[in-house]
Amino acid sequence: MSSIFGVIGDAKLNNIDQMQNVLTHRGTKLKSKFKSDVAILSVFSHEKHQEPLSGVYESGENFLAFSGSLFFAPEDVSNLKDLYDLILKNGIEYINQLSGSFILLFKTSQKTIICRDPAGESTIVYSTFSGQVAFASEAKAILSLPGFKREIDRGSLTRYFAYSFLPGKATMLKNIFELPAGVVLEIDSSGRTNLKKISTVDQIEEDVDMSLDESVSEFHQLFLKCIEDRYPSDSVGLFLSGGLDSTIVGAGLRELGHSFKSYSLYFGKKYNHELEFAKSAADLMNVENIPFSLEPKTFLPNLREAIWYLDDPIGDPITIPNYELSKFASKEFNYIYNGEGGDPLFGGPKNIPMMLHHWYGYEREENFREKKYLESYRRAYSEIESLINPDFLKDLDVEEELEAPLRPYFSSSRPHKFLNKLMLINIRLKGAHLILPKIKRMQGANGILPLSPLFDSRLIEFSFRIPTSHKLQNGIEKLILKEAYKGKIPEGIIQRPKSGMRVPVHYWFQKELRRYAKSIFNKKDVENAGIFQYKRIKELLSYDLESIQNRYGLKLWMLLTFEIWRKLNIEKESL
Repeated sequence: MSSIFGVIGDAKLNNIDQMQNVLTHRGTKLKSKFKSDVAILSVFSHEKHQEPLSGVYESGENFLAFSGSLFFAPEDVSNLKDLYDLILKNGIEYINQLSGSFILLFKTSQKTIICRDPAGESTIVYSTFSGQVAFASEAKAILSLPGFKREIDRGSLTRYFAYSFLPGKATMLKNIFELPAGVVLEIDSSGRTNLKKISTVDQIEEDVDMSLDESVSEFHQLFLKCIEDRYPSDSVGLFLSGGLDSTIVGAGLRELGHSFKSYSLYFGKKYNHELEFAKSAADLMNVENIPFSLEPKTFLPNLREAIWYLDDPIGDPITIPNYELSKFASKEFNYIYNGEGGDPLFGGPKNIPMMLHHWYGYEREENFREKKYLESYRRAYSEIESLINPDFLKDLDVEEELEAPLRPYFSSSRPHKFLNKLMLINIRLKGAHLILPKIKRMQGANGILPLSPLFDSRLIEFSFRIPTSHKLQNGIEKLILKEAYKGKIPEGIIQRPKSGMRVPVHYWFQKELRRYAKSIFNKKDVENAGIFQYKRIKELLSYDLESIQNRYGLKLWMLLTFEIWRKLNIEKESL
């Protein structure tokens, strides 16, 4: 993991060391410090990672700053000058042809352009502040600037409880924005900003004549290349859940002749787990499998620290277990492969309810697709008005705040197929603002560079080119992945329905987490903050253990994550 941060404009700040002081967990190896009449910035990389391109290349008044890893380019790119020349020749749209995990700044005489890698593996936030544009790998660096006002964005709070993350450009902090994937930020010589879409994924035409055998063959070859392009000169591990996606990544590594150790997370034998599937996959691949058991007494001492590293709150309960698993695996590995990306790219099972409603649903009220999508998340969408203080929501159009991130995808004529619309939402919103930042920050804070071959930008383009029936067919999700690895991985993993990593928060909040949650949500603190209704929080904390369908544990986890984040970032409590 690396960091990039700085200020663009008529630089009143001549020192940005305070930004680096809060980003040391991302690496302290200085790659470049750059200062000109219109910009001041720094690029750091992690001591454990190979990031040869990270740094700044200057050409007259122009410059190219790069932070992160480049896995693939269609031409030979051995240094920053090569990349600078290619962008100068082809325009910033050349970024669409690259695969990697990086942030890039390109300065010409007319403007400065900031962009993310095409898949959105790396994140960048920005803010117009004191007549300048401040930018950084994490919002906490912008918060460190003198005079920056710390305020919660009210609309973002409602979206957090509906989605469990923040989709789109708004962060939880007012006046700090995250650059969406597939979009660049243009800053002109006067400091004016403009967001410009450069991704053309939604314009890809489906090849309706492609047979399933052809799709499977092309996927298999491209998938192996995406794995190999990421393979470092160091040894690697694999987070092996026992599900389809991480298993085929392991199988791909073995096909390429690579050895590795695998790690499997579970929460004790008394809770449902997938160790038997992970072990059967590891045995077939002839690799070591190391089970890692986690319970609250292990992660509670580190909970505030992990949420600090998250930067923006993420309410997915698997986040903190990922942090602890990464800490454990980092004792041996600096690079870990994972199976993230299979569901968003190739038609995971959560698309099925939306597809059924699209085909057969009888309710057709205004924005019915947006509402149904929010309901499908099964977070706290229905709880928002009973949970958040009415005064905090005053004059806020909650429905608009929740549906606005989805509307451009459902209203657009491209992609044509409804499943591909859902996939684009899952890639651009859930992928770029939840899945990829979550693993990047939780693993990166422990010195691990996550390797996600299924989320490669080339596979994203490929997934929109193949017929939708090769992804989801007759209720069979991720058909192409199953066909590609039929006979190469345990049949039980292919045939069983996806269950996901079920974190037992429903039980923890009635047992190990109960006292901790009550201390965080004491009546005095809740009422002084003025954000939540204490009566509803008290009701949530008193739920019946048998009431699994209401997902009280998940709602409490989202509340707990946010409240710790708020105390650290708004009230400036120490870790």
